[in-house]
Amino acid sequence: SLFVTRLNGGVYKKSKNKWESFSDGIASTSLTEFEKTGKSTVEAIFDRVRASINLTYINGEGRSLYVMGLSGEIFKYHENKWSPIISGTRSRLTSIAPISESEFVLTGHDGYLARMKNDFPELIVHNIDDSFNCSAILNGVVFVGGYKGLYKIHENSITQIFEFEESEFNCLALDSFEDELLIVSERWFCIYKNNKWERTVLPGNRKYA
Repeated sequence: SLFVTRLNGGVYKKSKNKWESFSDGIASTSLTEFEKTGKSTVEAIFDRVRASINLTYINGEGRSLYVMGLSGEIFKYHENKWSPIISGTRSRLTSIAPISESEFVLTGHDGYLARMKNDFPELIVHNIDDSFNCSAILNGVVFVGGYKGLYKIHENSITQIFEFEESEFNCLALDSFEDELLIVSERWFCIYKNNKWERTVLPGNRKYA
């Protein structure tokens, strides 16, 4: 199935060429509910904004489906509804790498990195000064992309593969297919294949290379 997330706790599922709401247990309280407390429309709008759960990512493995949020929220879909999981952070969470149906690697800003087993996240302790934006799995190995470099996860440790000196670099996305790993930056992309990196500057951005 195809799923998307949006602001205000929205999750949608595409079924039979039609999108349907898939947010039971996550969606923020409606504006009408805040107004019923006796507050003005303006006050109700501000309260709703403060209470909003803004989702950033969705992924899963097998029968497990998870979403993450801007302020450290994690929800798991189980028994036809979403239930919260304590992440241990208020930082923006950015990706979930499924190692198995019950084990995941979680990434986020401000150096947040955790291994989640049976829905209990445990922090991976490190001294890397970076915010992690994305993750991908290649040949059973979890790779993590940040603003300053690319990293590899081994058990409960993280190792930097190489650094990027260019100030323009920002690892926006990682993806993998068969024996290839793709890094997408703002101004170029790089493919790892056959033990070497092949970098391509995006059209129109050559002057920044």
